[in-house]
Amino acid sequence: MSEPTAAPYMPRAARDDWGTPTVFFLHLMMEFGFTVDAAASDANHLLEKYWTKETDGLAQDWYRQHVYVNPPWDHKSLKAWTAKAWEESRALGTVVVMLVPVKSDQSWWHDYAIRAEVRFIRGRITFKGAESSYPGDCALLIFSLDHGPRMVSMARPRKEDG
Repeated sequence: MSEPTAAPYMPRAARDDWGTPTVFFLHLMMEFGFTVDAAASDANHLLEKYWTKETDGLAQDWYRQHVYVNPPWDHKSLKAWTAKAWEESRALGTVVVMLVPVKSDQSWWHDYAIRAEVRFIRGRITFKGAESSYPGDCALLIFSLDHGPRMVSMARPRKEDG
């Protein structure tokens, strides 16, 4: 008789293009003045300039851009996007802000997230198109020459528009 297998802690989402809540994004826009949405789709982009899977934000030059990234949240994608964010943010004038799940047990977190300013988001986020809030912890990673490694708590805007 075989041992029963445990169910995964978090089921894999059927999609990976959940949109950032508008009010949440607008607060970030006021602070960072984004110029490009690097991991968007035609349906959920937040800025006039954006890159999709087809135009591949990972293959683009981010030099002197203020980049917003809500990447796919699988391990492989998070590793690629945080590596890109770190590398691109070493150029003067480049700022990258990423919305990510808190996954401090994963290699991308230890390799890249701890190099950023980490803003832990208090409460749960309800993404556009989702019926309920994301069940895990989320954070913003801010990569730039002006934002060094540090961790802070960040209150999310009260009015979420899901």
